[in-house]
Amino acid sequence: MNTASVTLQPVDLGNYYRVLKLKVAADQVNFLGNDGSIHPNAWALAESAYASGFAPHAIVQGEDIVGLIVWGPYHPGYRFSAPPVPGTWILDHLMIDIAHQGKGLGPAAVTAALPLIFAIPGCRRLVLSYDPGNTRAGALYGRLGFIPCGLDHEGAPMMELLRS
Repeated sequence: MNTASVTLQPVDLGNYYRVLKLKVAADQVNFLGNDGSIHPNAWALAESAYASGFAPHAIVQGEDIVGLIVWGPYHPGYRFSAPPVPGTWILDHLMIDIAHQGKGLGPAAVTAALPLIFAIPGCRRLVLSYDPGNTRAGALYGRLGFIPCGLDHEGAPMMELLRS
């Protein structure tokens, strides 16, 4: 049974540096949406700064920042110049620091984020995609109620969760 407890804090000037210092295992870097040449959290924070509506949150357990979760309006193919899909948001980034993995913090962070995301006016659907090599991610999202809904623009599996 998952008993992990986390809170989510918006990333700001007071905590962004600690978020940037978080690390994943070397074999996980490419799971986070880039080629490994840019720190995965720097990539997500930069995207959040320029893509309207994206919300980066530090994942906090006790006094420790243990991860990063980001959501925002869903723009298929990351074409931010086009309008987002009405009523659909994307869970764009989820990472837990290597020192804190295996403790149920990823599922706890998603569970904590869901009420915040579905409280956004008009949000009826949450989508995500994950690297096909990251079978743990697919299983995790499935346990949280996400169901397969096709492939993204790069051929990665997509899943969705509808507001109940």
